[in-house]
Parts: sequence; C-alpha cells; structure tokens
Amino acid sequence: MENWVSPYLFYYTTAEHAIAILRERSLRFNTLSRCNDPFETKAWNFAVALSPPNWGNALGKREIPRLDEMPQIATRVIRAGWQVLCFTGSVRNDTQPSLQGACVPPMWAHYADNHKGACLILRWPEVHQAFEEINNVRAKAWGWVNYDGGLGLRNEQAFTLSLLELETKGLNLALEEHAMKYYQQFFLSKHTSWGYEQERRLLVKSEQPTAIPIDTAIRGIFVGSDCQPEHQSSFIEFGKSLNIEVRRMTWVNGNPLGGIHMLVPPDGTSRLFFYY
Repeated sequence: MENWVSPYLFYYTTAEHAIAILRERSLRFNTLSRCNDPFETKAWNFAVALSPPNWGNALGKREIPRLDEMPQIATRVIRAGWQVLCFTGSVRNDTQPSLQGACVPPMWAHYADNHKGACLILRWPEVHQAFEEINNVRAKAWGWVNYDGGLGLRNEQAFTLSLLELETKGLNLALEEHAMKYYQQFFLSKHTSWGYEQERRLLVKSEQPTAIPIDTAIRGIFVGSDCQPEHQSSFIEFGKSLNIEVRRMTWVNGNPLGGIHMLVPPDGTSRLFFYY
C-alpha cells in the first residue's frame, strides 16, 4: 500500500491554531482525552481471564482492583502518558501527488472551524524523520488507522486481561505491557464511520509535552473558504516567509477546487507541494 500513498499529509485545524503552529514552526502532540472519538474518551470494557491454577487465591496475593472497578482503572492506566498527532492522508493520483486529503468536506467542517480554518500540507518523509529523532520518550509508534465497525468487540484478546499477569507483575506493569502488545487495537483503530478522515497517526508515550519541528516538512497552506480576512493575511505572510504556496479553498456546486484561487503563487524557487 505504501507505494500508492501520497507523500503528503494534511493537518486541519482552526485559523488561530494554524497561525500558532506556523509561528512556532512545530506541531504538538495531544493527549487522547482531547480526541473526539468515544472509543478514546470513554472507558473500555475488559474481561478478566482466571487461570485455573491460581483463580482461587490470586485476588488475595496483590492489591488488585475489584472486577467491577477494572474497566475504569485499566482504561486509565493503559492510556496514561500516550500522546497522539493526527493527520489526514491520501492516495496517489496516477503518478502525481494527490490533493484528495485536502479536499474532504467533513474535515473542513469538523476540524477546520466549519471552513473558517486552514489545512497545512506537509511531506511525510520529513515528518517521519522528525518523529524518529524524538528522544526521551518511553515508547513510539506510528501507522494508519484501521476502520472497523466492530472496534474492541472484534479482538477479544486485546480486551481480556490475565489475572495471572496482574497478580505476578502488578497492575501497572501488566497493563503497560498489555498496551504495547495491543497498541494497534487501542490507539490505531476507529469505527468505520470515521473512515473519511483517512487518518495516519504518530504516537509517543511520555509524561512531558512533545512536539516535532515542521520547518523542512511544510509545503503549503490551504485557507478555508470562509476564513476571516485578518487570518488570511497572516497566512499570506507566512507563505511568503516560508517560501510556500498559499491557496484558498474553493467549492463549486459542493465540489472542491482547491487550486483555483492562489494567494501566494510560486516564484520559481518555492517548495511546491503538488503539481497539475
């Protein structure tokens, strides 16, 4: 699949946040609690498997939560410290990079302040390199989100905890190891109804705020069709200073025509992020 994936990522956000990102030249990771998917903000349901040799006395050996308290506690421990950076991806259009990822109406409505925000275009190789250079984190992972209508129900192993593991390793260590083993189910899975996001994620586990620089990755800015004039002016200035194209999103009969309205045109040396 990677051979057919566009090398560009698309980051939708409000105008104010986009301006802050461009001013700092960096993208900050968010905690899962700031996501908008109930799968990532509500408690998961876990079953606890009792191993025959120890089921009769395991509960008395360590301080383990009551079974009815386990979902809330296990969810909190598994999610603890994990931070996420979310992008929209797109597939190639023949041999040329595709703008499909910047032309998703629900993304403009949900994440870009109902067309008043912006979409930043970045190159994945440079983003990935910056991600790999992050140090002083406990764990890192990245991947495409898998969209599945069954969510946690489809993977019984991910949502089944071993009482033996909890008893022998202790709650925190057992759950941290469980999270690493099944991170794709916990952090890279969403319901099929979110499929329009075409999401690629970067994940880090750290108690400290984490960010990646975007100086070499940024390639362009799409300004929302209803962006305020003062914000649009800021994006134009950033485009000139960063030597990147800035375009205003245009819709004709509900169809996206992102390249029609050029705000900061290429000057022959600008780092183009797509071609016609």
